[in-house]
Amino acid sequence: WRVRRAAVQGLATGGDEHAVDALVAAVRDRHRDPAVLNAAISAIARTEQDVAPQLVRLLETESSDADVRTYAALALGLLEDRRAVQALVRALEDPDANVRYHVIEALGRIGARETATVLAAIAETRDFSVAFAALDALALIGEPSVAPRIVPLLDDPLLQVAAAEALGRLGAEDATGALATVLGRQGVPVASFAGALASLEDRP
Repeated sequence: WRVRRAAVQGLATGGDEHAVDALVAAVRDRHRDPAVLNAAISAIARTEQDVAPQLVRLLETESSDADVRTYAALALGLLEDRRAVQALVRALEDPDANVRYHVIEALGRIGARETATVLAAIAETRDFSVAFAALDALALIGEPSVAPRIVPLLDDPLLQVAAAEALGRLGAEDATGALATVLGRQGVPVASFAGALASLEDRP
């Protein structure tokens, strides 16, 4: 493992396209080896080379393994490269739920405000496999205009905690009343709702 770590560190600091090719090849061809995959993704996140275009190609290759597309989305999120936003939005239609989940997470990491309405629509589906990730992404993006679309999710027992925390992070003042109303109901996770209200009150 020490040799592998040293090799990956060398690739991360490599100054030519061959280093990038090797890292992308590791994600594409060695992704079933957890040690190699983790090392490659870690190096991709640290490299100073322009690796995003190759990762986008991996993400958009429909014939590729779904796991490859998943790890490409993960790596693009770690890079926080805004050039990947359009490709990630297209990948929200990927047939594999795990790919979509990591695409949503990547958009949240990048902080792509222009995707807030799309992510809100995903949250509104109440499909737990992706709605929870969409709420987390919206909290990271911080676009308050979508807050009214999140408020109805406070009534969903599976999503209400994530919805409350997202509203607290978004800082939408008109969400205060909805949070307070739901907080008074029996069985509601008090700590999460109280924390969201406190976050709203602490905002200037």
